[in-house]
Amino acid sequence: MALKSWGERRISELRLQFAMAHEIILRLDGAMDLRLLSHEERSLRAALKGRCLALAALERIRLRQRARLRYLKHSGTASQFFHLKINARRRKKTIPVLQQGGVWGVTEEDKLAMAHDYFLEIMGSPSPPMVALDLGRLVRKPGKADLQPMMDRLAKSLASWKPKLLAPDARLAIIKHVLMVLPLYFMSVLELPVWAIKEIEKKCRGFLWKGDENAVGSYSLVAWDKLCLPIENGGLGIKDLRLMGVTLRTRWPWLCRVQPKRPWVNFVQPIDKKVAHCFAAGYMVQLGNGEQTSF
Repeated sequence: MALKSWGERRISELRLQFAMAHEIILRLDGAMDLRLLSHEERSLRAALKGRCLALAALERIRLRQRARLRYLKHSGTASQFFHLKINARRRKKTIPVLQQGGVWGVTEEDKLAMAHDYFLEIMGSPSPPMVALDLGRLVRKPGKADLQPMMDRLAKSLASWKPKLLAPDARLAIIKHVLMVLPLYFMSVLELPVWAIKEIEKKCRGFLWKGDENAVGSYSLVAWDKLCLPIENGGLGIKDLRLMGVTLRTRWPWLCRVQPKRPWVNFVQPIDKKVAHCFAAGYMVQLGNGEQTSF
């Protein structure tokens, strides 16, 4: 209310100023027809004309804002009306309760579960297993959820060996012949993500140097890349997962050439750029009768 009364007083003052300035200008214009105006009168007339223009601009702004507020007021009423209609229709379409097998469902979760079970029994079919030979049936790039079962198996295998009670040679043998074999099926078809390789190497590194999969890097006496070198080159012969994955997937184009009658030859093969470059650099073709040669 205080703001409204202040606005009314302010507007009335502006209107009064505009009326007074307009009246003085009219009187000066009448005097100009009878005599020459003095310098002070001409200056006053020019200042009052500028003041009238400014007051007229403020009045236009005020009228435009008032029209906008009136439009918003009516639009809010329309919005409230249509919201009432929408809520009424929503209440008509709402299912208050469901009953299935003598059990009543009142909450949204219970009603959704009952509806799902009902239509699944009528129209559904059992879902095929998503994992075969420890390899997920994926048609896209694997995510963390797809690799989590394999990572859980790795952590479970590490804990079952009681690494702190084993000698370093025994830990090395477990890493080379047990832990590095776990992602074998996966890497033979799909490329293992970088984050998964780093996580596996971190667990194996902690298992080797401290007997704890969560050990920090300060316990490592030798860089992991050097440990993956062959024994004759000063390493420990641990498989490099990046190179092993490329090598395993390079077998597919090789088998397609040496065994072309295999049933899976006509299917899409897991051959990416790395595999194609590795295969092209590691094999040599000898032309024979030309049946499999395309120029």
